[in-house]
Amino acid sequence: MLINEAISTAVNQLKQAGIDSSETDAKALMLHILGINLSRLLLQANDELSKKDEDLYFKKVHERVLCKPFAYITGEKEFYSLPFTVNEHTLIPRPETELLVENAIEFLRTKQNAVFLDFCTGSGNIPIAICHELRNKSIHGYAFDISLKAIHVAQENKKTLKVKNLSLFCMNLHDGVHLKQKFDLITANPPYIPIEEKRNLQKDITDYEPHGALFSEGNGCKEIFKIIISSITLLKQNGLLLMEISDNKQAEEINSLFYQNELGKYFSQPEFINDYAGIKRILKLISNCTPEGVTL
Repeated sequence: MLINEAISTAVNQLKQAGIDSSETDAKALMLHILGINLSRLLLQANDELSKKDEDLYFKKVHERVLCKPFAYITGEKEFYSLPFTVNEHTLIPRPETELLVENAIEFLRTKQNAVFLDFCTGSGNIPIAICHELRNKSIHGYAFDISLKAIHVAQENKKTLKVKNLSLFCMNLHDGVHLKQKFDLITANPPYIPIEEKRNLQKDITDYEPHGALFSEGNGCKEIFKIIISSITLLKQNGLLLMEISDNKQAEEINSLFYQNELGKYFSQPEFINDYAGIKRILKLISNCTPEGVTL
């Protein structure tokens, strides 16, 4: 079978399965199988596809027909212009999370010998992108996740991208509270989708991505609130918490929880950074004290 014939067949299969990005996916999977770029693909379109490559190609096309996310099929996702290994144990990095990274980098550029912490690190995309961008600056990152399998992926990405100023740990949020280190910055992309919304999401999300990294109780705010509380004892004075959230509705929920629990004793007024669609996407809190003996 010729390369262009294989792609055409794949496009039809993907269209029949209701995959909107059928042409893009069919070509991208061929690029992945052959290890070539689009220009080379156009030149080789009438070349014969080896039986081995043909079988592997249609195996991956079938996975996409079953709505498996493209990133899980290829095992890679670009984030902040860096290639990250991902699998079913890690959330697939989203473009909107780059906004969090941009703000973290801007903040850390003003600091000397800064230390930062990333909660719920998954593939490690947030701390690795930060450390890679600031590799010539004297900073050190710490990151943890409750999933050991996710930490293994993060360690692989750290090694591949030659990031040295980052320490990775497997622990839960409760353990993280007891860290003795104080941090200039805390970042987090926690599970924040309300469990009730699960039935409204696409199959490529609900059937494949780790639910523990996606869904949370309490209108999606349970883990968000835990991280805010943990940050009281973990941030230095004037330290910054940057955390990704869902939308404007969740921002209102966070504001209510903030004032109900009198967290103004520990933080400045909550600020929210809009994404490029105008949706409140990043929660920003600045620590205004260094409390001792706070009971959590």
